[in-house]
Amino acid sequence: MNILIEFLALLVLFCPPCLAKQTNFTDYAALLAFKSSLLLEPHNILSKNWTSETHLCSWYGVSCLNQRVRGLQLPNLAIQGSIVSDIGNLTQLAVLDLSSNDLNGNLPSELGFLQQLRLLNLTGNSLQGTIPPNLSRCHLLQQLHLSDNMIKGSIPQELGLLNQLGFLRLNNNNLTGKIPSLLGNLSKLEYFYLHENDDLEGEIPSELGLQIVDLSINTFSGELPSDLGNYLPIFERLFLDSNRITEKIPASLSNESKLISCSLKMICKEIFQVSLWGFTSAICNASKLVYLEVANNSFSGQIPMMLGNLVHLKNLNLQNNLLGNKPGATYLDFLNSLVNCRNLEYLILESNPLNGMFPESIGNLSSKMKVLPAANCGIRGSIPISLGNLSSLIYLGLANNNLVGNVHPSFVGLQNLERLYLTGNKLQGPFPTELCSIQRLGVLHFGENRMSGSIPSCIGNLTELREMSIAANNFNYNLPSSFWRLIKLDGLNLSKNLLHGFLPSDVGNLKAVNIMDLYFNKFFGEIPNSIGSLQNLVSLDM
Repeated sequence: MNILIEFLALLVLFCPPCLAKQTNFTDYAALLAFKSSLLLEPHNILSKNWTSETHLCSWYGVSCLNQRVRGLQLPNLAIQGSIVSDIGNLTQLAVLDLSSNDLNGNLPSELGFLQQLRLLNLTGNSLQGTIPPNLSRCHLLQQLHLSDNMIKGSIPQELGLLNQLGFLRLNNNNLTGKIPSLLGNLSKLEYFYLHENDDLEGEIPSELGLQIVDLSINTFSGELPSDLGNYLPIFERLFLDSNRITEKIPASLSNESKLISCSLKMICKEIFQVSLWGFTSAICNASKLVYLEVANNSFSGQIPMMLGNLVHLKNLNLQNNLLGNKPGATYLDFLNSLVNCRNLEYLILESNPLNGMFPESIGNLSSKMKVLPAANCGIRGSIPISLGNLSSLIYLGLANNNLVGNVHPSFVGLQNLERLYLTGNKLQGPFPTELCSIQRLGVLHFGENRMSGSIPSCIGNLTELREMSIAANNFNYNLPSSFWRLIKLDGLNLSKNLLHGFLPSDVGNLKAVNIMDLYFNKFFGEIPNSIGSLQNLVSLDM
């Protein structure tokens, strides 16, 4: 290093024309040392641009102030190599961004010499080793991004001395141990990402004062701190998916008027068993809550009416729990309270033992409602006429329930519908011709019902249809000639009906189809040669 500086000094002494191009020798040498450490630079930007022909302050990715390097920003260049210790000689550096490359090796402890550093972004590399405790000397550091690497070891307690730090991303590494309690001293820390480290453990410190916390996919255990809400006055997002947190949801979370997203999805269902009523009472005052996800747990009891207090809710995901209806109630009354949520777009109820009937008020849900999956919920009775009011629906999933009656003509109001799942109910009546007007419909499943009659000729209007299953009904008569205009079909199941007649050569129009099941009908005649032209066909059952 010193030899290089002496060489540069002699070069300037005996080469006066070079004087105009020189700046601080230490910065110059540090950048050249970094360049020389690179093993691969696919775009050849540095090899062509970082030359003695141009002033270093004009080099690609380099910015200066008063002839000193203040910024080194080289993201997304696919460069390979290591971060040399000489980088610590850029003592006026405020921004260092080498993200989204293929740098490897250890983080040099000399990074701690960069005491003017405000932003350090090394995300998305292959860096190894541990986090240098020396980083605590970068006392002006505001953002530290080390995510998506292979960094191991524990989080240094010394990071708690970075009192200007507002953004800390350590996710997707191989970190182990506990979150240091000293991080609770970071009064300006707002964004904290530790998810997907697998081996972080212990309890979550209560002192963290944050807006966004993502600690998912680790092995944190114990209860959430009872005073968690009191320490989070500007809390907006909480992600605790897939940990080992037990039982209690702190009532203090109800203080969080700014909370907009809460996710408590769990992989280990048996670890998290609690009444949803208790959880909701703890959080129902979070009046700005937008996303609430408690899927894949063992929440039990009735779905609380208090959910209707979350008037800004856009996404409510309750799937795969043990949630039920109010004891003794006929209708799913909790839907009445959700009418207050005028921004609700996603209402995911599937795989809960709701065991009730849809109230007519379901048609008064948000006009913005897009996704409504409620399969495997024990819903009984007929489909309400008012469901046709939900004109923004793109996904309606009511499969495997106990629905009866006809598909009502009001479905004509669902003109944005793309996926319809009604399989496994007790629906009767003819094929609902109202569906033929829904031009966007791409998936149509209502097999395993009790529907009958002919397939209407208007079926040919559904030119976007990719999947169709009407298996195990009582449809009869010939297929209309318009049926073979459904050229985007890749999955077709007409099995176990009473359909009959010849199969025309037009079956060869279904060029996209890869699964075709015509089994257990009354088709007759020869198999058309055109079936041999269906080059995407992998399964044919006749």
